[in-house]
Amino acid sequence: MADITKQDYIQTQQQIICFATIVADMPLAEFLGKINTCESLSPILDPTLFRQGQDNLQLIKELASGLQKFQKVVIKIKTQMPI
Repeated sequence: MADITKQDYIQTQQQIICFATIVADMPLAEFLGKINTCESLSPILDPTLFRQGQDNLQLIKELASGLQKFQKVVIKIKTQMPI
C-alpha cells in the first residue's frame, strides 16, 4: 500500500468532515420513503415511465441507502466529536 503524504492526509480528513456535515442533515429516510412509494405506485400509474426510469431509480436508491448508513455513523460520532 502506498504511503500518504501529510498534505493528502489533512486534505482527505477535511473532505470527510465536510462530507459528513452535508450528509448529517439530509432527509434520507424521507427520500427513501418517496422512492418506495414511487416503486409501489409508478407501475400502476405510468408503467412505461416506470420501466424507463427503473434502473436509474434503483441506482439512486442504492446510493441513498449507503448514505443513510454513513449518516447513522455520522450522527453517532457527532455526539462524541463536534463536526
